[in-house]
Amino acid sequence: MSQAALSNENTGFYFEMGKLQKQHTQFLSDYFDNIPTNPYKDGESRLRRFSHFSFIDNVLVRLSGKSFLQSSKFNSFQGDIERRYEEIEDDVAESAAFLEMFQQFKEKANVPDDADIDVHQFRVIAPPNGRSSLAPEGVHQDGFEHIAMCVIQRKNIKVGGEICVHSSKDSSPVIKYPFDNGEIIVLNDQCFWHSATDFVAESDNHGMIDLFVLTA
Repeated sequence: MSQAALSNENTGFYFEMGKLQKQHTQFLSDYFDNIPTNPYKDGESRLRRFSHFSFIDNVLVRLSGKSFLQSSKFNSFQGDIERRYEEIEDDVAESAAFLEMFQQFKEKANVPDDADIDVHQFRVIAPPNGRSSLAPEGVHQDGFEHIAMCVIQRKNIKVGGEICVHSSKDSSPVIKYPFDNGEIIVLNDQCFWHSATDFVAESDNHGMIDLFVLTA
């Protein structure tokens, strides 16, 4: 998908799309096979790592580990639960590929220098010929100002797994697209809502979608 944007200067609405360099996507794809198990409600189908960083003057610094807590106002599926995940691996965090994700996020979303940036690394899995939910929260906001979703790869997917962007919680999506191969969507979380369709795996293989989600 080519880069695209929708904006309104009077309201501050925006979202943009882009793509990581091919070699960076290939590099990051190797680091999803060893994401640890997830002990929480979505753990059967979603593996996750979680870290947070500062990104000032093109310098990325890992900040001390913290729990992830999201209000049930934004996450009806498992909000108000303090969750702890293993950190994103150093080989990833110190790579040019990871740096490019932050550069695109900051540029496209106008992320201020003083913002801490949380990063979730996900693998979402469906059993052979089975179904899995990429966004069990349904149509939602995450409770931040800026978010980015970077889909590194889709594997063995028969149908579904599109990321959707909505102008309101009850509206039809203005974007519905099966992001893949390092494609990124960045949006103003205070102006837009997002969701994703369930996906079904091929009959002979586990289906999976690997992605990073950045919030600031």
